Amino acid sequence: MRQLRFAWKALLILSGWFVRNLGIVVAATFLAGVPSWAEETNADQPQNPGRRGVSFGVPTADKNPFTAGKWTLVSYGSAAVGKTSRRVYAGHLGLGYYMIDGVSINLEGAGYFIDQTNDTGAGAVGLLPRWHYLQGDNWSVYVDGGAGIIYSDKRMGDSGTHFNFTLQAGLGMTYSLSERIMPITGFRWFHISNARIKGEERNVGFDSPMFYLGVMMPF
Repeated sequence: MRQLRFAWKALLILSGWFVRNLGIVVAATFLAGVPSWAEETNADQPQNPGRRGVSFGVPTADKNPFTAGKWTLVSYGSAAVGKTSRRVYAGHLGLGYYMIDGVSINLEGAGYFIDQTNDTGAGAVGLLPRWHYLQGDNWSVYVDGGAGIIYSDKRMGDSGTHFNFTLQAGLGMTYSLSERIMPITGFRWFHISNARIKGEERNVGFDSPMFYLGVMMPF
């Protein structure tokens, strides 16, 4: 339970940081958009072709991949190293749907290799909402997080369980190489535990920063 409380505390700290800085992001985004508005209202003045527009959670062009009704495939690899000797490596594959502009709900499956005393493989599935809260012409910064379930071939640790829950939350970014290829990278806080469903003694938790790198493919 201590690990679960720690994970929620980390999530709350991340949420608090985002809320405290929300006004700064909005103000910076508004100021960044002022020159663009001024240029568009004066056709006689030359435009700067190298300038990139910025928007806050809304599309910057008709072909924006984050508009409502669009889908994305995402594939990435991740690595998480906890305070103990346990290491977690995974390959992820997900399908996302944009319910509103800039906000998607993603169903992800993952295959894990858990490096511990009794090394084991595991399969997992989870739901991760994702919000691209800051967007440029060919890049975005997003916040995502969610929960899921994981089942391992061997127990977590010597006294843990095969079945566990996952929690994760963090920040990431995309960069568009083309309309169909967008590399992604990011950082999340990652947690595994069984929420004491078999008692405190069998709740072998795992908490760690997770780094990931992959590709997003809009369609």
